[in-house]
This record gives sequence, structure tokens and C-alpha cells, in this order.
Amino acid sequence: MMQLIFQYLVVTTCLMLHVCLAGSTEEGSLPGHLQVLGKHQPPEGHIEILHDPPSPKEFWEKYARDGIPVLFRGMANNSLGVHRWTDDYLREHYSDLRVKIEAKAEKEYYPEGDKGIGQDTVGYFLKTYKSRNAYIVSQLPDPMSKEVSVPPFMTCGTFSQRLLEANLWFSSGGTKSLLHRDADNAINCLYFGTKDWIFIDSKHEDMIPIADEETEAYGGYAVLNPDSVDLEKFPKFADVPWTYGNVTAGDCIFLPRGYWHQVRSYGSRNLAVSLLFSRIKDNDLSDCEGAKLSYTPLSDMEMVFTYDGYAEQSMGDTDPFELNETFQEWCRHSGSAMSTQDVFGYLRRDFHDRDADDENSMGGAAFLLEIADQVVQLLDVDRDNKVSCREEAQGLKLATLKKLAHIIDRDPANTEEYEYAKFEPDEIRDFISDLISSHESGGQAIISREDFVKAYQKFGGSQKIGNEVFDILTSEEEESVSTFHLKDQVENISALFEPKMKHQKADLRWEEQDDAWMAEHLSPQSHGEL
Repeated sequence: MMQLIFQYLVVTTCLMLHVCLAGSTEEGSLPGHLQVLGKHQPPEGHIEILHDPPSPKEFWEKYARDGIPVLFRGMANNSLGVHRWTDDYLREHYSDLRVKIEAKAEKEYYPEGDKGIGQDTVGYFLKTYKSRNAYIVSQLPDPMSKEVSVPPFMTCGTFSQRLLEANLWFSSGGTKSLLHRDADNAINCLYFGTKDWIFIDSKHEDMIPIADEETEAYGGYAVLNPDSVDLEKFPKFADVPWTYGNVTAGDCIFLPRGYWHQVRSYGSRNLAVSLLFSRIKDNDLSDCEGAKLSYTPLSDMEMVFTYDGYAEQSMGDTDPFELNETFQEWCRHSGSAMSTQDVFGYLRRDFHDRDADDENSMGGAAFLLEIADQVVQLLDVDRDNKVSCREEAQGLKLATLKKLAHIIDRDPANTEEYEYAKFEPDEIRDFISDLISSHESGGQAIISREDFVKAYQKFGGSQKIGNEVFDILTSEEEESVSTFHLKDQVENISALFEPKMKHQKADLRWEEQDDAWMAEHLSPQSHGEL
């Protein structure tokens, strides 16, 4: 007995002083070492559970203002979607809507859908989601919003004016996210399945190994394998306290902006909807006093970013209210006016710092300069090739700010153009060169459409875009192309993949920082949520 007590004291002392962390590599030598996230120390408890929705004032003062997570038991049951959204119902009413998909392993790859890489329809997803590695992580199509309810405390005050967007999460279960934080506040409501959440207060993030991000990023990911946390490599993490939340169908969670979390989902059918709202500093609740508040269909609320289910999404675009503050700060530094070169410098510092240094990336300096020029053109009313900080940059309307957000922070994965943004022109040149070589070495001078599309899919593209590219190579109804003609068209084809929008910034940094870690450790059933 005394020996056991002594061993426990030794381990505890090592954890506190981090003396033993670098000295032993045996699995299990430290509490939680090489075990799942949360085994490094006992939790501090379950987050607070509310069985009745708070008043707007209570929600603001106890939770939203100071960033405290809370679980609302049964609140999602007030949404029609909880009661209606069977696979059959979704297929009947929303089959043709376009959604974004990702693999269950976060940042592994984008699977092929009915509309190309990372793009699918609800109908095709429903046919295949139980048998393939695909997960809807998408902006909620507007037609579905009438069956999503906004809680009463979000229907008045500044809350109601700063609803940014709604997102849809749908899988066959068994997913798990990385430990990460998000830029905006969210109310995440689970319609089907169960989820377990781990929460870590942002005040402890100096002990979290964070993947490199661009300047002033609000979101971010931890370079930790949630299935096997390496406390020898990241010894500070052993001291990180955490809480948890067990969520069942019908529950909602308030997730504060910047709050670190990791999520595991269960059940053969797991579906959630999240409502994102701004990082507000002040909340005018005057219109809430005496108001009769009730659960309100999302379709009846004013949301900043909406998505009709067919065109380009705006998922992840910069909060236009935050962008307005940023823009005013640029003006304070610039003085009376901003030129394209001034805007370029600010964009490089605040949004695309890595991109501007990488001439070979999607966001090279020339591309970033083009974005700066588009910003100036949008705001330059008097056409003097600069933005007047007094006349043109003040009092910007929300519609203008949304356009600015779209110019500055457009995400290629939000559009069917994504596949043309995913590959670099040099990669396409290499693909075509290899295809030609493989055919000519076998004595074949003709490439059929079927062979071309199959090769393109093996390369990493989709059947849809493979056919689109082949159509450009040939006249109507032709089903083959000569290797000579393909050589002649290499530059025309690679030009289709020239930079048109930015890469996903955090993904780039993750890939560059820890490709080896991903390949070695990340299981094929992990994914980031919210």
C-alpha cells in the first residue's frame, strides 16, 4: 500500500514540474500519455445544464458576454426538423439542394460528390452516406430554414441583428474532431444521434500546441492526436483543465467564440444544425423588455449570410461587422485615403500574410494585389483610384461589407469551382504529361473519354470535372482525343486551374506543419465540428 502511494506521489510530482516528461517513453508512464484526449487528468465536471431557456438578459450576462458554454436540455425539440427530417423526408423535399462534403477524417481530403470534389446534392448523399467516407459540413440551404427554430433569447436585442449564418452537419456517426476553436459564437443543436464534447477555456491556450495560423486568426487547431495525446512531445498539455458535455438528440449547446473543444459523435445517423452569431462586445436589449418572445423559424429571422441551395455558399466568410472595424482601423493608419498598395499591405498583414510571400501558391503576391484592386474598385465612388477614408469608407452598408468579405475571404470550397482551385496548373501539366507517356509507351496514340476520366479520377479529380475538361479538348460527341492534340492543348487546360480564389488558409498551415503527423496518427474516422 505504501509503495502504491509513493508511486502516485512520484507521478504527480513529475506532472507538476514536467521533470519526467522527457525522460521516459514507455506508454502509460504518465497519466494520459498516448491515450485519448481527456485522460491526462480528470474533468472539472459537466458544463452547466439548463432545462428552460434563459431570458435574453440572463443569457448575455451569464454566458455570452463572458464566453461560458452551457447546455440547453431539449431545446432543439422546438424545431420541426427534429420531428420531420427522416432520410425519406429529406429525399422528398430537398433532394436537389447542393451541399458541401468533407471526409470524416478532418483535413484528410474532400471526397467526390455528385457535383464534383467536395460538392454533393442532398439526394446523392442520402443514397451513399452510410457506405462511404463522406460528411455534410455545409451552409444550411434556405429552403430548410423554415424547419429550424431560433431560441427566444436570440430573437431580440443585438443578438437578432448579428445572426451570421446557419450550418448543417450530417454523417453516419463515428466522427471525431481535432481539438480546435472557432471564430464566432454558436448555438449547436443536435437533431439525431449523440455527441460528447470536451471543452477547454481559451485562457489555457498557452499550454495548447497550436498549428501555425495567419495573423490575428480567431479560429485554429491544436497539433494533437485526439486518440493518442503525446505528453512527452507536448508536456504543458498535461496541466490543461477541461470540462465536458454529453449531448443527446434534442439538446443544444452554446459554444463561445474562441473556446477550445473536441467532439465525438455516435449513432448510425447524426445530424445537427448550428446558428452562428457575431463576437459582440455590447448588447442592446432594450427591445427585449416586455416583448413576447417565442421560438421563431429561422426563415423569419434576418441572417447576414444566406444560401439558396444552388449558387455559391458564403460559409466561413469574414464577419462583415468585424470587417468594418478592421477597415476603419486601416483608415486610421493611412490618414485621408488608401491606395491599392495600402490595401495590399493591410491584407497581407491581417488576412493573407503567408499567401503574399508565396509566389507559387494560389494566393501569391500578384493574386493578393488583384484582391486589393477589387476592394478599391468597389469603394472608389469618384474613380480616383483610391478610397477616401472620410467620404467613401465611412458608413458602409451591410450589403457593401458583405461584398468586401466575399472579395477578401472567399473560400474555394464554397463553389463548384473548387476543383479548379484545388489543383495547381503545374499539377495538371504533370497529370497530362504522365497520361500521354503511359499511352505512347504502350503504342497508343488515342485516348478515349473513359480512359481520360478514369485517369483524372485516379489523379484526385471528379468524374464531373473530368468530363468537362474532356469536352473542351474535343468537339461535340467525340469520345476520343489524340495524344498529339492533348499535347497541343496542355496550356489551355492548365489555364483552367489558374488562381481564382484563395486556398483555405488553416488547411494549408495544417498540411505544411504536420503532414507526417497526419499520415502516422490521424484515424480515418475523425473530423472537426464547429
